[in-house]
Amino acid sequence: MESRPEEGLLKEQQEREFQEACEMYDIDGNGTVPLSSISCVLGSLGLCLADSMIAQFREKKAEEGESEVSYSELQHLVDKMQTIEDAQAAASKSKAAELENIFHLWDPSGAGIVKSSDASTNALSKALSEVMPVADVDAMLTKYRDDKGNLQYLDLCQDITS
Repeated sequence: MESRPEEGLLKEQQEREFQEACEMYDIDGNGTVPLSSISCVLGSLGLCLADSMIAQFREKKAEEGESEVSYSELQHLVDKMQTIEDAQAAASKSKAAELENIFHLWDPSGAGIVKSSDASTNALSKALSEVMPVADVDAMLTKYRDDKGNLQYLDLCQDITS
């Protein structure tokens, strides 16, 4: 697959922005950022890394006797974070597709609707009631019903898995 020219420009711009963000927190100009500034660097780039992941990274560096992180190590951490987010997004899409396939058993036309008279909506309500309060189940399913009381399950599947 050939990359488009604008993709290369975007990547170059992102790399420049990353470099500039690191330089803002590089106190002595040696190509490193204090571990205490990792969240600030990421925040200035509009990135939010889980506190637990940052803490784990800081602990690892502290065990190595380090108090700073190089730009390339920080970039690796960001790449790892994005890989994890991509994997989670893919898993969520896969779960949504799996749920949709289950609903397709009661919707052979693929219209995205399970008729209110169908026993499957009662089975779904009962199954969900085992893991959440009945009032919450009713409220959730009401949100996805059309004016005829039919369940619009495609949006439901997306919301459940996102």
